[in-house]
Amino acid sequence: VNVISYQELGRNIEITSEILDSYDFVVCDESHYFLADSDFNSQTNLSLMKIMGTKRAIKIFMSATNQYIQVRIIERLRRRYDNDLIVAQKVYIYEMQNQSTKIRNIISFESFDRDLLKQVIESKDKWLIFVKSIAQGKEIYHQLSKSLGEGVVFLDKESADEGTDIQRKTFKLLIDDETFYQKVLITTSLLDNGVNIRSSDLKNIVCFEDDPVEIVQMIGRKRFMNGQNDYFDLFLINESNQSLAVSLGNSIAKKKKFISVKKDIEEYRELDQVHYLNTKEGTDYRNMSYFNPYIPHSFKYSYNYLGYSKVCTEIKNLNQLRKADNAFEVKVKWVLEKVGGSIGGNILSSSRLNADRFLLSIQDLLNKEFPYETKKDQKYFHSVISKHFWEWFKKEKGERNDRPLSVEKLKEKFIMLDIGLDFVIENGKIKLIKI
Repeated sequence: VNVISYQELGRNIEITSEILDSYDFVVCDESHYFLADSDFNSQTNLSLMKIMGTKRAIKIFMSATNQYIQVRIIERLRRRYDNDLIVAQKVYIYEMQNQSTKIRNIISFESFDRDLLKQVIESKDKWLIFVKSIAQGKEIYHQLSKSLGEGVVFLDKESADEGTDIQRKTFKLLIDDETFYQKVLITTSLLDNGVNIRSSDLKNIVCFEDDPVEIVQMIGRKRFMNGQNDYFDLFLINESNQSLAVSLGNSIAKKKKFISVKKDIEEYRELDQVHYLNTKEGTDYRNMSYFNPYIPHSFKYSYNYLGYSKVCTEIKNLNQLRKADNAFEVKVKWVLEKVGGSIGGNILSSSRLNADRFLLSIQDLLNKEFPYETKKDQKYFHSVISKHFWEWFKKEKGERNDRPLSVEKLKEKFIMLDIGLDFVIENGKIKLIKI
């Protein structure tokens, strides 16, 4: 048995498909890697090309999230054999029930500051928070460290080698003992592959991702230990349509860049000058192409097909989230498909949670009489209730910051959101009551 990394397979020109064919089996663990890392590591194309180039060896691809790379693998087989029947006879797909992840509740949130910050600080349990960017991770770290001090740590790609003593110590503990000693661990997708956490104290996982593969891989980092109490609550962000539109716009722009690089390589056989620049644009261009020593002609660059496939999948997923009435419900469906269709507790949407939070915030206003005779009185009352309402619910299109909601409009929203409140107006007074 020989073990090599995908990175070594990609960069070692002496390891060819012919060499791999000398083995009976080629086993690819965490095989979603080929697509997951492809937008910033174009060498994934070479690794997969060598594996799929074998003719004799039996290839085994293992992952909890094989759904997208599986499509690309079958596409390659179809190009080779040009016969769907032959492809069907060569592909076997096995699925196993996930027994290593125990989710209790799946909970929606819209803003970390508003919805989770206080809960994390006051909680007695451990938290694992997956962020989408280094900037976001640092921001949450600074928010929490004001109260928790060294009880919170942030790990990114550089932490293992170039981080602080605490970061390096935490990373080593994760690798060696599969645990962390702080109350809160914040990290990027650095930990979503191959790192397991075995700790019954870890009861909460927060995920800012909007990609099904990333979400499932992130929650799979906590491994189930024997015992009924080893569960966790999963917090999934319910992004606004505006936020999703920004992400979608970025992915569409990336797709256009991929198409431009493809044209440079496959039509012009010449790299754009930006390829040589030490800038973000240069890095992006280099990630969309790769040096391929196996090309027979003198221009030895290939187009990052897997990276392009990934960005197309991102666009499809973001469109699915945007078109849904509730993006959170789509994410819940993604998770349930991978954990056997059910969880131990409840699915708590942000609308229900925000309704409860809104009710809590107006406790002091319930059954309190306010003057309601003059326009000034009415405007003041509308402003007070609207301010509390908008703290927890998004404004609809056309609703202005400087125009509070009328009693009639508030009643409509209470009914729509199933909030048991009403108004009583009599003798020039108004009060808010529970019903």
